[in-house]
Formats: sequence, structure tokens, C-alpha cells
Amino acid sequence: MINVRSLVVASLIAFAGAGCSYEQICALFHNDEKPAARTATAALTIDGMTCESCAEKLTAAFREAEGVTDARVSFTDKRATVTYDADKSNVAVLTSVVEKTGYRVAGGGETTVAASEGVDAEPGFAMCAMACGTKREYAEKDVVTQPGAKVGDLVRCPVSNAVFDVKEDSPFIEQDGKRFFTCCAGCFAQFQRDPARFFAKVERQNAEHSRRLQ
Repeated sequence: MINVRSLVVASLIAFAGAGCSYEQICALFHNDEKPAARTATAALTIDGMTCESCAEKLTAAFREAEGVTDARVSFTDKRATVTYDADKSNVAVLTSVVEKTGYRVAGGGETTVAASEGVDAEPGFAMCAMACGTKREYAEKDVVTQPGAKVGDLVRCPVSNAVFDVKEDSPFIEQDGKRFFTCCAGCFAQFQRDPARFFAKVERQNAEHSRRLQ
């Protein structure tokens, strides 16, 4: 039988003999790395800005908020794009930042969907808070499951769960000749980073779709 204690002691002596410092040796036996942050991006349409200074003011407010890693506000487009750690913030918090700075999120600031999760608020309503702000009411019976959808079909995004109409320029991931459409470029980028995860999610979505139709 291997004597673990003796093996560890012998290893320490060997590392020390090789010139390793105490800190380096300890690092070999302790992994203090924190899990990678879950990054999300949200896009908000802003009402109430009257000049470039307003955009600069709001940008600064976003960047001071906890969890925010980047923020860009366009006065011309009336749009804010915010990247943040999804474990520390969410779209509701970002909306609060807008309101506290003196502006408003268009559409009443609906934030029922977390940009990092993209889960339906409830059957019959879905919104993408990832980047595009896609929002619409729908009937489950009208939703076409993926893959197999075509331009003009009503489908559910594999990333955000938002229900949207497939357009000629809708981004998609192709596997084995089958297309999986996403509602926006932000969701497409997420899909590309971890396709296995979202292919599996499509299967769950389709199973839930069948359940809702029963």
C-alpha cells in the first residue's frame, strides 16, 4: 500500500531541492482560482436624453454600478449597451441605474427576463434582454420548433427563449445541414461560445413546447 504521507513529504523535499519557494509549493496543492464570471450584455432604449452630455452622464453611472465591466451610451441612437457580470447584476438593476440618473427605459422598463438566463417570464410572453430587446405576444400553437424552421416562421430563440419571426437576415447556427435561428447577434454569439449547451436546450424547449400543447 502506498503511504500517502510519505509520498507528500518526499514530493515537498523534491520541490524544495529544485529551488521552489514555499509559496510555489503551496500553490501546487491549493487551487484558489475563482470560477469564471458569467458575462451578459443588455441593450436598453433610453428616453429623456437631450444631448451628448446626457449620454456621457449615463455611461459614467453604468460604469460605477457593481458588476458592470463596460458601458456605451449613444445619444444619437438613444441606446445603451451594457456588459456585466451576471452573478452581480441584472437588467432590473441596470434599469434602476437609468432611472436614478434621471432618464427612462423605453417600454416602461420591462425587465422580466435576465440577460444571462433568457427564461420566459410566463407562457405566452417572451422577451430577449440580451441585446435586441425582442418582445412579442404569441400563441404556443403558432410556434415552430427548431431545427426545421424557415423564413417567416415564428420560433423560439435557443439562447434567450424569446419568440420571434425568422427573417432573411436572422443569424443562425448550422449543424448537419440543419439551421438553428437566434433572435439577435448577441444570442448568436452566446450560441457560438457553447453550442453543445444550446443544442441541448433546444431539446428541452421542444419538450416543453409539446407539454404546453397538451
